[in-house]
Amino acid sequence: MNTVKTFVKLDLTVIKQTLITDGWVLLRNEGYTLERFSELMNQLCRDLTFDPARQHSSKETQKVDAGTVAVGLHIENGNTPLPPDIVAFYSQLSASKGSETMICDGAEVYRYLPPTLRKLFEQPMTVSRHLPKEMWQRYVAAAFSMDDPEAVTRDDLERFIQAVPNQSIQDLEQG
Repeated sequence: MNTVKTFVKLDLTVIKQTLITDGWVLLRNEGYTLERFSELMNQLCRDLTFDPARQHSSKETQKVDAGTVAVGLHIENGNTPLPPDIVAFYSQLSASKGSETMICDGAEVYRYLPPTLRKLFEQPMTVSRHLPKEMWQRYVAAAFSMDDPEAVTRDDLERFIQAVPNQSIQDLEQG
């Protein structure tokens, strides 16, 4: 089982190596501000992708407000066409009690599943997500580094979908 590693001095090489070997890292008591955390993300990541359903806090970050109800195990941004290599969270105000985050190694869980359940994951599966026009426009604008999401056309969306293997779109009445 991994132990929590707290870094006294921010060392990108150590952070990257820990991500590679352990799959996660907790940076606690580093005195982060949103701006400083955003800088770290720019140093760690080649590309930044965003969920179009969320608001941006800065150019590099977006707000996640899931409320106060517990959320079960899930893959962060796992239903997006371009899942990220690194998912990072900055807590501006952490809860003094509760609000724990469980980190789960999906590959390790898979290894211990009974063969009948593992077989289910060997089959192709379809994940769908319904996005209103303004949300897919924001997503495509971010992917193509376009400044104005409203300028994104259906042709831009088609180009984006074709660039990602095994993706398809279906129009809804609302766009």
